[in-house]
Amino acid sequence: MAAAPAMKTVTQFIKHSTELRTADPVVSYYCLEYAVQLSIPIVRATTDPEVRSYVFSLMDDVESFRAQLADNPTMSSKPTSRTHLLTFALRIFATADNEERVARASLKTATTFLAASRFLEVWRGCFLDTDEQAEAEGEDEVERARTLAAGRDCAEKIKYAKYQAARILRCVKTKMDPNVERRTELEEEQKQVEAEVEEMASAPPPPGIEPEDSSLDPFSDRTISPPIQGGGYYDNPPAPAPAPAPVASSYFPHVSPSAPERYDSPPDTELHAPSHPTPPAPVREEVRAKEVTEDEMQQARKHARFAISALEYEDVETAVAELRRGLAVLGAR
Repeated sequence: MAAAPAMKTVTQFIKHSTELRTADPVVSYYCLEYAVQLSIPIVRATTDPEVRSYVFSLMDDVESFRAQLADNPTMSSKPTSRTHLLTFALRIFATADNEERVARASLKTATTFLAASRFLEVWRGCFLDTDEQAEAEGEDEVERARTLAAGRDCAEKIKYAKYQAARILRCVKTKMDPNVERRTELEEEQKQVEAEVEEMASAPPPPGIEPEDSSLDPFSDRTISPPIQGGGYYDNPPAPAPAPAPVASSYFPHVSPSAPERYDSPPDTELHAPSHPTPPAPVREEVRAKEVTEDEMQQARKHARFAISALEYEDVETAVAELRRGLAVLGAR
């Protein structure tokens, strides 16, 4: 059944559900469930039989879809499905965000930002329940606090994703480069890094660290003795062997046995390792971490939780991105 005109606000989520029906049935189901949630107020506000029939059809599809996923392990518990959907949405967001941050934004990047904002919206709509519902489902306060913190972060990401999508689309329509500002910012950061490196290289060494001195080289006084004339590295080399006798015409000449020649063994020599001056112990500089506020600590914990959730689904790219954001909040470079 075709969507009614009044249902245009929810058709985008139905479209994503159809696209992911085979690739990720769990995400597909929640997209369809969220579409039904958005449809209920529309049904209550209209008497259009076409709209009501369409919404009732969506409800039947949701019930049927949920029955098909009864044996899916991801749907076995709410925390599991919640983590799965959030990880999926963050991975889509990170894909678009990484392209924009390295000045490679395109029309595809804008489309990815829009899709990420919708998946994050689905997560908020399906899992940010009221406190009464959370208590009824047995969710403890710690888990509830984590969910609320993730919800606030998702709200910020939704606004950012929609802004970037609109900005990039506007540049594409006006035939402008959407990466001009980001490219300029990256060039300025590169110049700043180069200036800092040059300043560090030209600065005098810290107190307590002596400049490099060749006398401190433990191998500087090691020399290789020339070979002893007439016999290599031994004092009494063996005498040269006598010249062999002429070979007889037979292939197996008769050779009279004779005692083997004796060689004087070289005298025992005791090897001593050369003495070297002990290099001074390196001086460590004390590095003090920046003072972190409570808000920054909370934000760092949030990124760490997202990284752990991503690793549960082997999404290394999203985990690394979230960990880097958390370290940046704490002042790490």
